[in-house]
This record gives sequence, C-alpha cells and structure tokens, in this order.
Amino acid sequence: MLLVLNFQPFPDATPGGFVGVDVFFVISGFLITGIITRELEADRFSPVGFYNRRIRRHLPGADRGACGDPGAGLVLDAA
Repeated sequence: MLLVLNFQPFPDATPGGFVGVDVFFVISGFLITGIITRELEADRFSPVGFYNRRIRRHLPGADRGACGDPGAGLVLDAA
C-alpha cells in the first residue's frame, strides 16, 4: 500500500508502484477462493449469498467515498 501511495505524488522515485495493487489482488483472490472452497466443502455455498455478503461489506465504504470525495475535492481545490 505504501508503494502505491508514494507512487502517486512521486512516480519517478518509486518505479513499480503498481506492484502493491498486484499484491492486493493476489491476497484478495487467495482469501476469496478460501471462502468459496470452505463453503463448497461444507455444501453451503450460494452465489447469491456470497455476493450479498460482498455488497454488505463494501457498500458502506463506497457510500462514504461517493459522498466524501466530492466534498474533499471542493475543500482541497479551494486551498
């Protein structure tokens, strides 16, 4: 995460800043695959339930981002 954050303002200072994004996707895929595998083995996997849990987990943060980003842009643009 630090590579990605540092890459934004200083792209020449931290080449390969997108490696952090790649690592995030690998870890995320590993964890989600583990969840699906455990549910399949327990014979309780449901695609609807799986996506329902993802939506309930990510929607609050997405709401905050959708509401907060424009406000932050206005404040930072005025500075």
